[in-house]
Amino acid sequence: NNNFIMGRTVMNFFVTYDYASELSGIEQAQKKRAKAFQMFGENIKLVSLAYNRFLFKICNQNGIRHNQLINMYDYFQGLVAKKIDEIPTKNVSDLIQGDEYVLTRNTDKLEIYNGQDHIKNIYLIVDGVKNDAIDKVEYFDKFNNLIRVDYFDIRGFLSMSDIIGQRGGVSREINYDLKGNSVLESYYHTDSQGKIQIHWMLNHDSNIYYFDNKGALESKFLDLISNVYGENNIFISDRAYATDRGLINMKSARKLFIFWHNVFVPDNGRPNITKPFDTLINEINNSNRIDGLLAATDKEVEDLTTTTKNHLKVYKLNSFIKFPKEIEKNRLDNDEKKEYDIITIARISPEKRILLGIEIFANLHEALPEIHWDIFGYGEQKYINKLQNIIFNKNLSDFIKIHSYKNDVAYIYRNAKLFWMLSKFEGFNMSQAEGQSYGLPTIAFDIDYGPSELIINNKNGVLVPNNDTVSFYQETLKLLKNPTVLSEMSSNACLESDKYSPEFFWNQWSRIINNWEN
Repeated sequence: NNNFIMGRTVMNFFVTYDYASELSGIEQAQKKRAKAFQMFGENIKLVSLAYNRFLFKICNQNGIRHNQLINMYDYFQGLVAKKIDEIPTKNVSDLIQGDEYVLTRNTDKLEIYNGQDHIKNIYLIVDGVKNDAIDKVEYFDKFNNLIRVDYFDIRGFLSMSDIIGQRGGVSREINYDLKGNSVLESYYHTDSQGKIQIHWMLNHDSNIYYFDNKGALESKFLDLISNVYGENNIFISDRAYATDRGLINMKSARKLFIFWHNVFVPDNGRPNITKPFDTLINEINNSNRIDGLLAATDKEVEDLTTTTKNHLKVYKLNSFIKFPKEIEKNRLDNDEKKEYDIITIARISPEKRILLGIEIFANLHEALPEIHWDIFGYGEQKYINKLQNIIFNKNLSDFIKIHSYKNDVAYIYRNAKLFWMLSKFEGFNMSQAEGQSYGLPTIAFDIDYGPSELIINNKNGVLVPNNDTVSFYQETLKLLKNPTVLSEMSSNACLESDKYSPEFFWNQWSRIINNWEN
């Protein structure tokens, strides 16, 4: 148990930038790590740095408890310790005063007038359940120029205002506490080179602080939450490119580990000869402020060590953790009817190579006319539309389906026969690992880094040479035409994933802790 250092409680902070409605693999890994830490008696807090007025709803959707999470803006606005029934809410009627009246109203917008003057628009959040939740309010001057926009948190209080400058752009942003007092303001101006500069003013605990950049503001916040628990707390960064600026420059004593979940050189280059991303270069230059880098695969550890030229310690730490009770209650036996033939669960973007998969599937469809491929994920609608058009033009719309992101992925995994992983590059792929834990074999291109870490070739899946679409097609056809081999691979996939147990993860972490303590 690492809960105590020199007789006091240690807090483990897992830091990301934001939580979207559709959690990425990085945030899924963060949630699993949090659960494992708590299993072994550790104190954890999830930390996010972005302004997100829908965060409360997103947490509910994704099983993140509010007392687990500290958001920087919530913290400065005095919301961290508040229960939902302690937060005052505004209704539409509160925003219509005196001689003001509603001239027009539709489902989500009210136009408010005073006499002949159009003074404001009130926009509503319409979710089919509660149709009077306020989204934002636009205010106009007597010439009908927009002068201010008020934004409301999903919990019902005025959260932020944009003050509009004379040229129509935002000149100032104001964040409020629950009493409507300004607690954080940002000021925008254009410098002599025409670049927009932002300065910050924080009103916290009866003190005023000024910052020339958001990184300094984030450092202040991180120091404040760390000092609640004394010094030498542990911070694990899960979004280095967005969180390093605050974490590296903290003033309080702390331990900082940065998790590299994905590739760290551009364009899938070779780590020993390719210049690393600026984020990693900055970490090398600040190695005295960082206690180690974390990676989930052996090859990533090796390449990170090479790339950083031993300036930073690099440790292996599983990003996927299998909790057996969750799996067993959801898993189907191999001989039970499966709803899906082939599945892919991924962010729908070019590097996931769905286009390449469509070409492979077109050939597979000729050999197995009734076969289906179901893709689950989120991405830019423009790109998804492009894929849909290609599928339609190949007359495959009845056989390739692109579904929106699903929170209940367990149902999908246990009802599928085969997982396709087509990515151009990948870290430790959480969807692939999760699928294998449910007994779902994978066919994947042998890319850096994850597939070879997860797949024992021809035992729990198949590794195909990168870009070898013919072999990818042939291996898929072979497995789908041979249920006995597929069933055996399914059993092996489930058994092999047992090595990602919470206990093994905890042994890894304990070795890392012991390394820097000694």
